[in-house]
Amino acid sequence: MTSASPTVPRRRLGQELTRLRKLSNMTGEQVATLMEWSSPSKLYKIEGGRQGIQPKELRELLSHYGVTEAETVEALMTLARQGKQRAWWTQYADALPDSYATYVGLESEAAELRVYEPVTVHGLLQTEDYARALLNTAAQAPEPAVSVTTIESKVRVRMERQAALARLRLWVILDEAVIRRVIGGANVMQEQYARLIELAQLPTVKLQVLPFRDTANPAPPTNFTIIEFEQDSDQDVVYVEWLTGGIFVEGADVRRYNVAFNNLRAAALSPARSITLIEEVAAERP
Repeated sequence: MTSASPTVPRRRLGQELTRLRKLSNMTGEQVATLMEWSSPSKLYKIEGGRQGIQPKELRELLSHYGVTEAETVEALMTLARQGKQRAWWTQYADALPDSYATYVGLESEAAELRVYEPVTVHGLLQTEDYARALLNTAAQAPEPAVSVTTIESKVRVRMERQAALARLRLWVILDEAVIRRVIGGANVMQEQYARLIELAQLPTVKLQVLPFRDTANPAPPTNFTIIEFEQDSDQDVVYVEWLTGGIFVEGADVRRYNVAFNNLRAAALSPARSITLIEEVAAERP
């Protein structure tokens, strides 16, 4: 497996192309017309880092923006080439929604993740059996039907993502409901409890549980992941996962999620007390 991700170079390139377009006082519609694209949707996908761009098209685009300085052009061409690399998860592309694939790419380049999960164990902490049981439960919904092959592909992606635990910092806050909700039966949960306790001992992993006892706790209604990168030029991104897919929050709005996470951190049990609670819940199970 390669650790290289095309997602971050695409994102950097997209941000720079957005800046250059705005400096040129051009709308997406105007650019699409000049590039002979059927609509500006392609441009917006490139600017959003969701799609790569061919070198020939990039040179033409830059010429419309008046960018001719050789060093600048080459730097952007390098980002475009990096953005066309094949990532390890592309072999599972048919099973992954676009937003999730983008998230995996950002996660693979992250220096730190700060996560709040109110419903299920976070993917980087899941056992294989827990992940499979969870995905099978979701697949039982009437629409759309999900094949066994798709479920297994998603399980494989979830397991391979966990290689990131060897290099990034992870801070996870789980609602107490997560450890009390039974997924896949007693044996699956016992294995999952043991996995949580094991990973919580890693120096790069911090795990806290937000307890039921505090009725005034600041728990938001949905999960979110704050993605922080090593380079200051790569601004933090927040990934929020909904039933129909995920959304990405950037810019000034990221601060609100950092404030929310800090409030959750303060309200949650300490890491040591959180492990004790998980052990107590595990002991309650048959």
